[in-house]
Amino acid sequence: MLHSLYRYIERIYLIIGSVLLIALICVVLIQVISRPLPISSPAWTEEAARFLLVYVVAFGCGLATGRRELVNVDLIIGLLPQKLKRYLMVVIDLTIIFCSSTLLINSFEYVESTYWRMATTLPISQAWVTSSVIIITVNIILFTLFNLIRDLTPQIANKTH
Repeated sequence: MLHSLYRYIERIYLIIGSVLLIALICVVLIQVISRPLPISSPAWTEEAARFLLVYVVAFGCGLATGRRELVNVDLIIGLLPQKLKRYLMVVIDLTIIFCSSTLLINSFEYVESTYWRMATTLPISQAWVTSSVIIITVNIILFTLFNLIRDLTPQIANKTH
């Protein structure tokens, strides 16, 4: 059941990330194609590209966390005995959840402080961009919880990896 839920959520994130990445590519293409033209490129494309990039990262970060593909020091972990490795992975997962939860709690105030600030060239609030911090931390917590469950139950770990 956990394996199916993980795969379902992973597919949703892949779809969202793909749509965002395609939108980012389209916006950048508009910038590139319009440069040699006698008219200037639309002013909103640069800001839209930045916003889209932030959201691509927000959803990609969750996927990378679930797959344990974020930057880490595999060299040391790979040399440890299996039992010690599992213990260390649990400690790392709990540390990630604690740090991300702390960031999540504080990020609400940050997003709220940007609610009334408008983007420079787009008619949207800066809170749309800053809320990506909430999305990133929630994604990291969610996928780290999946990793923690896999670390604590080896039979699930064998199915999902």
